[in-house]
Amino acid sequence: MRARLRLCPERGPTDGNIGALEMETVVTKSEVRKLLRARLGRCPDLGLANLIVNTVLEPPDPFKPNKRRLPRKGFVLVATSLVAIVGVFVVFNLWP
Repeated sequence: MRARLRLCPERGPTDGNIGALEMETVVTKSEVRKLLRARLGRCPDLGLANLIVNTVLEPPDPFKPNKRRLPRKGFVLVATSLVAIVGVFVVFNLWP
């Protein structure tokens, strides 16, 4: 949790004020979108690419942060099975 707060300090406690009680200024849709993209851009642990990488690769080793992450065994099994199924389909249906 500390590491996440260090990477994205906006996730800290709100001190009881969530900012929804009184609006200081009126904000348009485009400004909200720009502010949201800027905030999400400052949080490197969020995003679709990180979700895909964390699904495909083993979790990182906290004691060896520079070690290469290997693919998960389940992902390798599913990918190999799909390649085999496509290969069988091609051989029996499309091969002359």
